[in-house]
Amino acid sequence: MKQFSADKYNVAWYKLAEFVARGEKERALGMYRLLMHSFENEALASQLAGDIFLSFNDIADAVKKYEQAAYLYKKNNQCIEAAAVYEHIISLYPDSEIFLKALFELYMRIDHEKRGFEVLEQLVVIYINKNQLDALASYMQEVEQTIPQYKLFDIYEKIIITSAHTDMILTPFLSEYMQIVMMAFMKKNGDALQLFLEKLKAANKRYYEYSCQLIENDI
Repeated sequence: MKQFSADKYNVAWYKLAEFVARGEKERALGMYRLLMHSFENEALASQLAGDIFLSFNDIADAVKKYEQAAYLYKKNNQCIEAAAVYEHIISLYPDSEIFLKALFELYMRIDHEKRGFEVLEQLVVIYINKNQLDALASYMQEVEQTIPQYKLFDIYEKIIITSAHTDMILTPFLSEYMQIVMMAFMKKNGDALQLFLEKLKAANKRYYEYSCQLIENDI
């Protein structure tokens, strides 16, 4: 590893910042390549490279470096740092199923369930908006064993209500989830079921009529 004196190290960082501020991409990358030899943390070095590319609005190369950084952080069991990098990637590509899936997995691994479920709900909306119900069904089969039962019903409800708002055809997948949600609400109390039915009625007449039919047939 190449060593720098403290003065040269500080000057190099100053020059790097100066090149970035002046929009001199090649000189900034050249200074980065010089500085990276002093890094002991490869993940941090990759993250910095991503920041440099992003400062020049080179999003594709920035994301490649951020992906590398996230991989290295995970490899070193630095899951919180990896999640932070993925959050940054998601801010650039908010509709990316791949990155959202990776982020959800990380949050479940570190027991940060609240944010993990927010990410999962974001995924649900994306799949439905893209009319990819088969892909959503497949993904739910993969992850539902990792989700507590109480929250699983919330996710199912999110899927039904979102599908209703987008006027999605009531596929067997959606019909099954609606039956599960309604039976769960019936076991709780009448208010919970009534609120769900009101949401359906406001969102989609066909969904609401199907839910009434389920009640008439005792689910």
